[in-house]
Amino acid sequence: MHLQCLQIGRTSLESVGSQTDVASIDLSYQTDGLAITTESSFARVAENVNEHIGTLEKNIIHIERLHSEAIYATSPFRYTQVLRTREQYADDTDAIVTKARAGLQAMERAANDPSIHKGDRAMRGNRHVALARKLRDQIESYRKMEREQATRNRDRLARLYKVACPSVSDVEIYGAIEDPAAGRALALKITE
Repeated sequence: MHLQCLQIGRTSLESVGSQTDVASIDLSYQTDGLAITTESSFARVAENVNEHIGTLEKNIIHIERLHSEAIYATSPFRYTQVLRTREQYADDTDAIVTKARAGLQAMERAANDPSIHKGDRAMRGNRHVALARKLRDQIESYRKMEREQATRNRDRLARLYKVACPSVSDVEIYGAIEDPAAGRALALKITE
């Protein structure tokens, strides 16, 4: 699985101790080169995260299409080509998720900024939570698609094994799919 576990939650703001000089506290939150120091910079980061989530959604659709293409590839060359493209999309998707998470973390820190008005903190917090949910939903969609495709691939391989050697048991087939050594043993059995 390419995606790391996404943990979104409110973290408590670190205690600033007895400091009363707000100017001495670093309130600049960095993400993708954007510092969140104002409402407009917060909005830019939120838009940036939203764009990452949109790109993630498009990548999931492409990856799902590539899974289908790989299953029905008619030549080893095309199959390898599709797998490489799919892996590239998966790597890009991981990078997008990382960037979106970084943006969300910066937004969360900025939403908890003690120097801004309580209403602005609530507004920032709501925007952060909405985007975090949107990202979580896309990641769940991606994971679901990956599980479905893995099951689909496993079932297709099982059918191919059954066609190649009808006398092979289902236990042997699924063992061969899960374990490369068992797969090689089954392949030798089929070629005999």
